[in-house]
Amino acid sequence: MSGAKHLDPPREVVIVCPRAGGHRLSYVRLLVLRADEVGLRSVVVAPRGTAGTAEYAGHLLDRAVPHELVEIDEFNRFTLQNLLESHRGARIVFPDGDDAVLLLAARRVIVPRSSTVSVLVMRPHGQRGRLIRRATSGWIKRLARMAARSLPGVRVYSLASGASDVIRRNEVRDPIEFAPDLEAARSLRLGWAGDGSADRTWFGIVGAISARKNIDLVAAAISNLPNVGLVVAGKSDVNETDVLRWTAIMRLRGHPVVRIDRQLTDEELDTIIASLDVVTLAYSNDGPSGILGKARAAGTKVLAAGAATLRRDLRRDPSLGVWVRLSPGDLSEGARRVIELTVPPARASTSPAEFSDRLLQTDR
Repeated sequence: MSGAKHLDPPREVVIVCPRAGGHRLSYVRLLVLRADEVGLRSVVVAPRGTAGTAEYAGHLLDRAVPHELVEIDEFNRFTLQNLLESHRGARIVFPDGDDAVLLLAARRVIVPRSSTVSVLVMRPHGQRGRLIRRATSGWIKRLARMAARSLPGVRVYSLASGASDVIRRNEVRDPIEFAPDLEAARSLRLGWAGDGSADRTWFGIVGAISARKNIDLVAAAISNLPNVGLVVAGKSDVNETDVLRWTAIMRLRGHPVVRIDRQLTDEELDTIIASLDVVTLAYSNDGPSGILGKARAAGTKVLAAGAATLRRDLRRDPSLGVWVRLSPGDLSEGARRVIELTVPPARASTSPAEFSDRLLQTDR
C-alpha cells in the first residue's frame, strides 16, 4: 500500500478564500459539495471571524455542507506557504485567486510536487481606476497568468461571464444558480404595488449594496420617468442614511422605493430578480456579473452602465437589455430605452458541476 501512495489521487481539497464577503462563499459551497460527491474531504481556509458571518451561515453552516473551517489572521506569502507545506499531496483551490496568481508567478510561494493547485482569477482585466492604471494592471495579470501556468501542477483559469455560450480552454464560466419561488415573486409585486399600480415598471439594485453601485445616479436617472418604482435589496456596507439620501429624489417625485435591508438567501435573491422588470447594474468594476447571469436566467431586462465586461455581455446578446456610459444623462436615456424593449426569453443557467470539476481538477 505504501509503495502505491504517490500514485493515488489526492483525497483532500483545501479551498483558500482570502476574502469571505460577497458571493465568494457561494463558490466555496459549490466546490465543497462537488468534492463530497467525488469522495474528497474539504478544508476551507478563510479569514478570522468568518464563522460568525451571515454569508458563512447562509452558504455553508445552515446547509450542513460537509467541511472543516480553518480561520487564519492574515493572508500573505508566509501563511500560504505554510498551508501548502502542511497539506502536501492535497488539491489546493483558490476560488478568488487574483493575489495568489501574482505570488505564484513571482515564485514567492513554492508548490510541493505532490500537490495540485487551481487558481481562479476573478478580475482578469484589472480593477477599476484610471485608464492607464487599469491597462497596466491588466497586463501584469496577463503576464502573471502565463508565468503561473508554466509551473508544474498549477492550473490558472480566468472567470468568464455566465452569459457566455463559448469559453476558452483556460476559462471557467461563472456558475449561475437560479431557483426562484415564482408564487412568492407574484406576491412581492402585489406588495410593492401598494397603491394599486400593477402596471408599474420596477427597477432593482440587488445583492451587496455599496457606494460603488451608484444608487444615487440610478435613482436620479429613473425618477423622471412615469410610473416607475425602485427596489434596493441586500445587505449594505454603508449607513442606511446614505441609502435614504441616495434614493430621496425618487420619493420627492412621488415614486415608491422598497428597501430590503438584510443578507438575502439565494432563493430570496432569485425571487426578487424574477419579480423585477429591470435589473440595474451601474458600476465601473470589471468582472463577470452573477446578477446579470441570474437576470438572464429569469428573463428580466438589464440596464447596465459603466463596466466593459457588462458592455461585452450586452453586445453579445442585445436582447438582454441596454448598456450605456456611466453618466446621469446616459443612464436616463438607457432607462427610457430599456422600458420599451421586449421582455427577453428566460435562458438556462450554467452548470455548477462544470465550474467545480475544472477547479477541483476532476475533469482530468
